[in-house]
Amino acid sequence: MQKMSAFNQNNQPLEIEIIRYFKVNDKKYLIFTLEEKDEQGYIKVYVSKILGLNGTLAAYDIIDETEWASVKDLVKKIIKANREGGTLEVEDLSLERLNNIKINGQQVFKLISNLIELLGSNISAKADDAEDMLPLAPKEEQISNEATSTVGTVSPELERKAETSSDMESSTTDSSSEYQKLYKDLFDRYQELLEENSKLKTKLDSLKAIINGE
Repeated sequence: MQKMSAFNQNNQPLEIEIIRYFKVNDKKYLIFTLEEKDEQGYIKVYVSKILGLNGTLAAYDIIDETEWASVKDLVKKIIKANREGGTLEVEDLSLERLNNIKINGQQVFKLISNLIELLGSNISAKADDAEDMLPLAPKEEQISNEATSTVGTVSPELERKAETSSDMESSTTDSSSEYQKLYKDLFDRYQELLEENSKLKTKLDSLKAIINGE
């Protein structure tokens, strides 16, 4: 396991210990711990879903109950596979892009230390791709010098074709920019809603603890 710098929702620095960072079904998850133990010796383990925009990653709560149940089942399968020497169902990712990541939300469960070791063993990390980045606008096509060098001048027909092509590309570039802006606006709002949901969940857990006398 590897220690790494991070920040919480209030931008306060944290030092987290990475247990596993992996991808399954095109979704990325980070499992980590703050080395917190309860009175029975169990260690708190946190799981966050990793999302990104333009190459910047952040960790969020897994708000869908079905997805959370699937992740918990996956954790059990990883531990079992490592204990029995079986094949893992996940693709481990490099931690390079996670340094100083912001933890906006997480789910929590508890494990004993030997199970945490199994959960974090047999890692063969691949480079974390940049698939979360928005596509760039298409570059303007240029007419090759070689195509015009043999005649010295461009024919009127070729000029008309070039103008038509330029108009089409300009329209495509404008549309792409609009879609990029719309995508960014929607993604920013999605991130805000995830942060709000995580804060409300924390308050709810606190109230439950008070009611239950914990």
